[in-house]
Amino acid sequence: MTEDQAHILSEVLASVEKEKPEVLIIAGDVYDKGIPTIEAVQLFDDFLCKLVELGIKVFVVSGNHDSAERISFGSRLMTMSGVHFSKVYNGTAECVSLDDDYGKVNFYLLPFVKPATVRPFFEDEEISSYTDAVRVAVNRMNINPSERNILISHQFVT
Repeated sequence: MTEDQAHILSEVLASVEKEKPEVLIIAGDVYDKGIPTIEAVQLFDDFLCKLVELGIKVFVVSGNHDSAERISFGSRLMTMSGVHFSKVYNGTAECVSLDDDYGKVNFYLLPFVKPATVRPFFEDEEISSYTDAVRVAVNRMNINPSERNILISHQFVT
């Protein structure tokens, strides 16, 4: 799928260059498997570097086809360049705040979670489905409803 990935990423870059957004959100399934090919990783690395060169802030969360541990590798270092990756779920979703002409915007990065991922952090909650896991994770985010908030996630919910 390397050719398909290269094509799609070049299409996204062309749109970014044309539209000039301040932020690009990638909501999971960065790769098509938990251990991606070297070529796929290199393509994505090139893509991120081009976005940084354009001054675009990037938010990436891991999807069900990604390895949260691999997606989050180097995230602290990349944050310095404006590329924000979701971390492995540890009972909280990372919040990154940016300011624009209208004030503060909070971006909550919730990686793909399963009931077994969330349950250890909230033993007092009934978590038996994906929907339960997401509900509990979101309810525990301490979101301020008087501010602008964006949840970035890739989940199975009903």
